[in-house]
Amino acid sequence: MSRVERIPLEGGRILFRRYHDNGAIQSEAILRHERGAIEGTSRMWHPNGVLAEEFSVHDGVYDGLHRIWDANGRLVDGFEMKKGTGVLRIWTLNRDSEWRLTGETSMVGGRMTGRQRCYLDAEGKEGIELYWINGKKVSKKRYLEACAKDPKLPRYEGELPLARPKFPRARRPKKPTEPVNISDDLPLQLLGGPAVREALAWLEESREPSRSLGEATSQGNSIKLVKKLYGLGAVSVHAVEIDGAADVEQNSGKLVVELPPDAEHRKQLLAFTNRRARRLGFDPDPDRGQRYVLLMLD
Repeated sequence: MSRVERIPLEGGRILFRRYHDNGAIQSEAILRHERGAIEGTSRMWHPNGVLAEEFSVHDGVYDGLHRIWDANGRLVDGFEMKKGTGVLRIWTLNRDSEWRLTGETSMVGGRMTGRQRCYLDAEGKEGIELYWINGKKVSKKRYLEACAKDPKLPRYEGELPLARPKFPRARRPKKPTEPVNISDDLPLQLLGGPAVREALAWLEESREPSRSLGEATSQGNSIKLVKKLYGLGAVSVHAVEIDGAADVEQNSGKLVVELPPDAEHRKQLLAFTNRRARRLGFDPDPDRGQRYVLLMLD
């Protein structure tokens, strides 16, 4: 296990150092306080003592030059972040002290805004692309719609998308000879969580600050969605894992819908929730006698 040390500095700050197994220094950073965020210039070294990485953080965001060196001291990469704004390139160092670019994330003011790329090959041609607006993940479609309204958002016209990774096709499981009961354990666990509200009452009780469901749904459309679920026969609809305090904008990406007992309403309700699930890439829920269905909205 590598050795670490914490050296007290003025103002309650801590100089945190970690050492390689050979005794050479591995990294050092200044913490605002014990277990606090880093502040100032941080560095990392290769086991042979050559500087490997150097970057700066001020007021909780990357700010300044970010440089990467190989074990021979050659500069591998260098880029600049200005007060949390820029493209943060993510480099990973393996046990042989070799760097590999594993991702890039667009940042604006310290929040993920724009495109995030996670590379799955060494050439950076294959991987996964995600899109963010002000720290919140959104679909590519919604991001492009937002770009049409906000000229300040980063744009990527003319750039080729990453090739999607090719995963081996999974074999279709054999159809069970007997019906398989779908467990209500996860919905019940979510209903027992700390941030749970009956969805319609929660949405309608505050217009400012607003409340919404999913990544691209306005408050008005969120209310229409819940009313639609009730109209199809839902016994109850609860928003779970609600993000945000009561005095700020709140959002939930999950609804726990209690299914009705009669077959016809169950069929209509599951048909509706399964259509939405397929649009977002989730598997549909067959009717196996379960009490609840978990509706994912982002």
